[in-house]
Amino acid sequence: MNKKHNELVSKLEVERERGKALQKRMKAKAKEISSSAEAAGSTGSSSSSSKSQLQGWWESPFEELDLKGLKQLHASFQHLRNDLRPALTCLNNLNPH
Repeated sequence: MNKKHNELVSKLEVERERGKALQKRMKAKAKEISSSAEAAGSTGSSSSSSKSQLQGWWESPFEELDLKGLKQLHASFQHLRNDLRPALTCLNNLNPH
């Protein structure tokens, strides 16, 4: 039982580190996108919209998203659903209930 606990703690630590690395990459990408938008002359119309651009639209509460952000969120969910559907179908075929 102790061995199992240690294995789980190790896996948890690995996942935490992976999460931190992913969050760093997402922030760097958001800064890159924000910088390229500013270089192109595109600026946010309000401080909350510019804040969500810096954070990334996926990190903002959906109540704070403007119409463009909501449409982007909706399209992303549709894309995710379409990407997951074949994998879920395959899993269901392998493990029928």
